[in-house]
Amino acid sequence: MTASIILIGPYGVGKGTLAELISQKLGWSEYSLDLESECYLKERPDYEKLQEKRNDWGLISPEWQHYDAYMVERCLTEHSKAEENWVIDFGAGHSVYEDEEILAGVQQIVAPHSVVLILPSRDHEESLRILLERTRKRGRLTTYSDEQINEFNRRFIQCNSNYVLADLIVYTEGKLPEETCEEILRKLGINF
Repeated sequence: MTASIILIGPYGVGKGTLAELISQKLGWSEYSLDLESECYLKERPDYEKLQEKRNDWGLISPEWQHYDAYMVERCLTEHSKAEENWVIDFGAGHSVYEDEEILAGVQQIVAPHSVVLILPSRDHEESLRILLERTRKRGRLTTYSDEQINEFNRRFIQCNSNYVLADLIVYTEGKLPEETCEEILRKLGINF
């Protein structure tokens, strides 16, 4: 099995940017679970029913955790078979598990890999402010109010599963993406 670097973090923290920088620096392949997750869901016999329920459940919901775990398992199984290393951006929802049994399963799946939790700041309220500013600046999640975005990110930041899954936490506040990239690699003990 080939080990990968997995980036987790709230929406707007810069996981995609960091995944690209790390993959370029190391010459590893890059993969975004958010961008490709639909292909795993389409494999499921209940896909049509999922589509109907998905919008009702919201961005992070207890009902959806089972499916996030399924997508994580499929992604890591598929990419662990390859004879190459990967930098995988999980997307904001793929590490939020309030169900202890589901969390234990995901913890086992990610165990061979290096999981890095990216947060803007140690201070949760400052993190929310930074994330909202970045989201609005990039013109993303335009159908959601500021309160909805803050609630989504608050739930992420406060969810214990992110801290349980992470081998390492890195804060981005006051750093350029390149500096954060190098900090991650140094802390993981990877020469670049």
